[in-house]
Amino acid sequence: MFFPTGMLGDAPMLSRYIFGVTSVSGVLFFAGSIPCILATEIPVKVPHLVLIWIIRVLLSIPLAVLVAHLGQIV
Repeated sequence: MFFPTGMLGDAPMLSRYIFGVTSVSGVLFFAGSIPCILATEIPVKVPHLVLIWIIRVLLSIPLAVLVAHLGQIV
């Protein structure tokens, strides 16, 4: 979770924020949603869950960029 942000020690704060949000959201999406779905009787296979996780992480990137830029304006 912290590996990508650790490599960005000299990067601008905006980049570190975006990578940090994406890393943490990826871990939370994976650790939170997959066990909950598997505990129910919803017929979803694990490869589909991984695909859903990838889509959610990819969607979190533009949202993190938007929030980072909005935070820079204020």
